Amino acid sequence: MTRIFFGIPFPARALKVFTPLYNDIYTSHPKLTMVPPHKWHITLHFVGNVTPKAYEVLHERFLHTPLPSVKKLTIGGDTPLGAFGNRILYLRVEDTQHGLKALHGELFTLVPTHLTQKFNPHITWARNSGRISLPSLIEKHAPPLKVTHVPGQLILYESLPQGGKTIYIKKAIRMLN
Repeated sequence: MTRIFFGIPFPARALKVFTPLYNDIYTSHPKLTMVPPHKWHITLHFVGNVTPKAYEVLHERFLHTPLPSVKKLTIGGDTPLGAFGNRILYLRVEDTQHGLKALHGELFTLVPTHLTQKFNPHITWARNSGRISLPSLIEKHAPPLKVTHVPGQLILYESLPQGGKTIYIKKAIRMLN
């Protein structure tokens, strides 16, 4: 089985804006398993585990399906952080001009229907083993921060867990816009 997702590279210029907040959370909540900044990416569509045959089909479709353009997105916002339950802390991504939603819709057609996920573009920052209340953390660390970005690439990633860490491998790249 291959664990895959579609993502957009995190813009280097946004590192200056978000790294201070990330460092503040990292130092004040050492029990969180933080994702290092060099691994940040915008998760647009998480697919999950697929068989080798399904991966071949998906990869081929990804390379040849026309994709809509994405004019602008916003990373962060008035409330830059969010959480999936009490497990995942993430940096929000706002679909400023609905280009991401259109792109997600097109990616949705590439994936077998039982593997589809709700549209929620995000940047995973930390995993929580349950020792910390993420809603409380978000309340304390919620200064408005945002960066607008015009993405240039869409990437098909493979996610490989290795010894408690995850390695992301770029399997295919498509240019956007």
